[in-house]
Amino acid sequence: MIHNYFRWRLISTYIDDLSYNYIHVQREFLNKYYNQKLHLTNEEYCTREVIQKFPIAIQRLYIMNSIGYSNTLTIQTIFNSLKDEFKQYINQHATWMVDETTKNLARKKIDTLTIAIGYATIVLNDTLLDQYYEKVKRILLKKKIFY
Repeated sequence: MIHNYFRWRLISTYIDDLSYNYIHVQREFLNKYYNQKLHLTNEEYCTREVIQKFPIAIQRLYIMNSIGYSNTLTIQTIFNSLKDEFKQYINQHATWMVDETTKNLARKKIDTLTIAIGYATIVLNDTLLDQYYEKVKRILLKKKIFY
């Protein structure tokens, strides 16, 4: 689900940045491609483009303005505590694991667990996000696909 306010901000910026001619040419192309008039408004066109091309940016906007870094740190702390408690359980109470090899495998599996709060980690770092979109931009320019 995309938060309406953040989507609106991104789309309105996109509409302002794109020339009418670009959107008109794209609209004509889609009409010919689908062999029917789609009657896309600039907002509909940009909404579709934003959803397809900028999902990570939308996540970033949402996290910046609603989740906050302190919450992510709290979640990370809780997650690390759970991992530590699992290991402690294996060390002290997992009598059903009869040999040390099995316990070591369990500990290794616990160490490989990663936190996944529901969004890409890249959205927590502006520099990584800028690098990602710069790379996408270079690829599109090389292929002569402009957005």
